[in-house]
Amino acid sequence: MNKSTEKERLEQSWLLAHQFRCCPPDHVLTGEMSDELKCHLETCPFCRVDRAISLPQVTLDPAVVDKREQPRPQPGELWSLQPSCGGWGPKNRYYNPPVVLVIGMTSSDYAQVVQISGAVELAGSDDLLLDNGLSGFAEPWNRYTLQTRELHSCLGRIPRQRVEDLHQHIAAEHSAPMPGSLLWFFRQMEVETGWFFASRALDAFLEQPEDISVDSILDIPTEKLAADLRQLPVILPDMDFSSSAADILARTMPADDLLPLAAADLKPQSLQILLFIVEQGKIRTAEMIQGHLTLLDRKKSTLHVSGCCRSDLPDDACWIFRWQSNDWSLQPLPGQHGACEGVFWAVFPITEITSPEQGELIVRILVQR
Repeated sequence: MNKSTEKERLEQSWLLAHQFRCCPPDHVLTGEMSDELKCHLETCPFCRVDRAISLPQVTLDPAVVDKREQPRPQPGELWSLQPSCGGWGPKNRYYNPPVVLVIGMTSSDYAQVVQISGAVELAGSDDLLLDNGLSGFAEPWNRYTLQTRELHSCLGRIPRQRVEDLHQHIAAEHSAPMPGSLLWFFRQMEVETGWFFASRALDAFLEQPEDISVDSILDIPTEKLAADLRQLPVILPDMDFSSSAADILARTMPADDLLPLAAADLKPQSLQILLFIVEQGKIRTAEMIQGHLTLLDRKKSTLHVSGCCRSDLPDDACWIFRWQSNDWSLQPLPGQHGACEGVFWAVFPITEITSPEQGELIVRILVQR
């Protein structure tokens, strides 16, 4: 394919993707004239000639579509959004609900997702093509949180290995597209689309009463947390009651009774993870589980880590990550950590006083029983 033909193909893909994301559906385009529709028609030549284009975002093989009821979304599933989620937004656009891939559950009410696009001609090297009878690609650089009640129907599922591959893509660092290129404009549009829908989940979360917490155990008074921990086979840090519960748990170390025997012959990249069992708002027991560090990569000012442990942990488990030494402790960058099906990842900032050589990864998990 010559360069001219390639350019035309990419431009056509971009135009179709833009219309699919930003033009209103037929019932809105042909309905009552509103201020929003009028402004859109002033900038969109396609809609001015009543040209409503519907570009399928994901092509599905009926043989792999799970038609059973899905009461709760699971990592690896592709979901459509409720049609009512769409609407007018910034830049005189009508934001059509995208298809998303669930990569983790923040709680039973919120799912972490990445957006899916069907414009495969605009996929970059850091995008992940779908398989298992699905066409399109996942956008690791465009992930956000949605309310589970806004998910409409499950369209299919990708294999677990592809979910793990996606997390590796998320943790990796990639070069940004050239500003002004078609790929740059496409990704800008995709991120703006994602933010339109993610902002609804953020608004809903901020409207929750202050006494409701997804991980309520982290909201209990520090003194009570310390009292619970003293009943367990763990070693508490020097107690600073101004510290958060998460920081105290990160500094809490297993007692000798919980440590594996030397004969276990642990590999250098093995992790000792403390798992806390919570019952009725109280930490009842603690146990050690084995983990494995699969990625430790320094990028200029960030440290990327990922690993795995047992995969039978519930989706609503609370994960705490720290990169710490005896003198300091680093939290992951906001929104740059997560876990699903036993695969976890986190991105930490690197400062003048910290380095990968000076610290170690700390993982703590709280599970409701």
